Amino acid sequence: MRGDLVYWVGGPLAALVLGACLIPLRDLTPTGNLTFAFVALTIVVAQFGGRTVGIATAVASAISLDFFLTRPYFRLAIEDKHDVVAFLGLTACGVIASALSGHPDRAPERTVTDQDALDAREHAQQMRGLAWTNLRWALAVSVLIWIEALWEPLGGVVAWILVLAQAFFLALATLYAAVLEQWMRRGTPVGAAGRVVIPKPWSDVEDQRAALWFALGLVSIVPWAYVAFGRKAPLDVLYGALACSAVVLLLLGLLAAFARANTQEGPPGLVGGPPRG
Repeated sequence: MRGDLVYWVGGPLAALVLGACLIPLRDLTPTGNLTFAFVALTIVVAQFGGRTVGIATAVASAISLDFFLTRPYFRLAIEDKHDVVAFLGLTACGVIASALSGHPDRAPERTVTDQDALDAREHAQQMRGLAWTNLRWALAVSVLIWIEALWEPLGGVVAWILVLAQAFFLALATLYAAVLEQWMRRGTPVGAAGRVVIPKPWSDVEDQRAALWFALGLVSIVPWAYVAFGRKAPLDVLYGALACSAVVLLLLGLLAAFARANTQEGPPGLVGGPPRG
């Protein structure tokens, strides 16, 4: 526990220190070139501290880049559109790198009973349901974000509330999905005794549909970024994002038709769509 605390504190703190150390270089090279140092730091921290610590370091790295290395300096704001791309790219690359590089914690060995398997299955279903619920709310809020990005009918305060709400729901959905993925690989915690690994209680089609829904959530970040930074979104960018959304929705429709044609009996809410209720 003490070692984990060192990484939890040291990783984000190292990201902030790194940003301060790179200040002399911010006028000598584009901001995008400085992001590689943060990605390297995130990979190292994730490798030794684990995936969750790596993700925390990735977020701290993005904040450090914004605060120390993008204009206006020493403020959590961004003027240049290229710096916005660098900021979002660093966040995405850092999270992906930490997720792929981080090592899972070792689970204690224990005797697995039938009740353990049932409890583990129930826990996995609960986490999956929470991920879907937050993703639904994020996509619902994103509809208003799209309207604001296209026509700017909302006031600044309302727009910022929507920006924070969508970020909150997307972050929770991603967190629950990440925890669920780790449970399915490492074993679902049952009580205080340890973990039990269970078979995946839903189909591969459901995995594909979940990936498409989360892709739709990622596309919704495009208008969110413009509204968050108070910039008028170019129509060609928004139309491109809308086209991507339409393709994702089309694929979801095709998968739904495939699922209906190949329905298999199973626990309620596991086949044919997100968990109900």
